[in-house]
Amino acid sequence: PGSARRAPQDREYGREYWEQKIVRNCRKHTADLAALEALGWSVLTVWECEVRDPCSVKTRLRSFLNG
Repeated sequence: PGSARRAPQDREYGREYWEQKIVRNCRKHTADLAALEALGWSVLTVWECEVRDPCSVKTRLRSFLNG
């Protein structure tokens, strides 16, 4: 009572929260990637969902490291 915050169970709140969180995460990822590349690093991003196929990850990693 008296709280300006919406309950987490509110569907609209949940959708809005996750949409904003995803946008923030994408911006942060992009900024972090740019900062590392500006320092001369080569970056390979491997998403969690890609790890389900170890052979594919191994091939990408080997290719990345061999430049």
